[in-house]
Amino acid sequence: MNIGDTIRIARKAAGLSQEEVSRRAGLSLKGMGEIERGDIEDPHISSLAKIARALGVPVEALIKEEEEAAVAGKASLSELLERAGASTRWLAAPEDQWQAELSSHNKTRAGERLLQIAREQMEELAAVMPYLFRGEDALGNPALTPATVEAWHAVALRRIKTLHALKSMLDDPEVDAAQKGSAKLLASLYEGIGRHLEKFRSQNFRIHDVVVERPIGSP
Repeated sequence: MNIGDTIRIARKAAGLSQEEVSRRAGLSLKGMGEIERGDIEDPHISSLAKIARALGVPVEALIKEEEEAAVAGKASLSELLERAGASTRWLAAPEDQWQAELSSHNKTRAGERLLQIAREQMEELAAVMPYLFRGEDALGNPALTPATVEAWHAVALRRIKTLHALKSMLDDPEVDAAQKGSAKLLASLYEGIGRHLEKFRSQNFRIHDVVVERPIGSP
């Protein structure tokens, strides 16, 4: 996300038109449009200061947002989770570590662990969402960088595998009713996440169900 995106988002949040901001800032409407579109990639600090005053925000906020977005756009999923303050990192955990948590216990304990991890992953996703999409493209769609595409891909695959594991609990006659109730609720939430993720697929971001059949609690 460039500084033009940041300004556009701040302007829309303030409920102002380009014309109103340009008038308040003492800039031409043409110049304001060029800054927002990114035609002027490095606006003079004096122009940014005028725009910031027109928007009612400190100029540092516009510059800091751009810098943070640049860093976030290059960060891995694990780094984004850390920046987001997530207390766990299951969405970014290596596959063997994730599977080991479900196969190193008896069936009852493995089921409890799966439910716990599924809940923690939901919390991670809520925390990291603002860091995955930090701007908009020219059409108003969420702006993606190669790093955020890769992060979304990792989230999508982990969602698929978690959903598969939860559904296997529902089909297992040895799982008690309480665990099945929790698994059913979480499965419905993960299906909802899936519908949300589908909206952001692109030719570089394809979600594949590569889940390996593995009963809960098996090695």
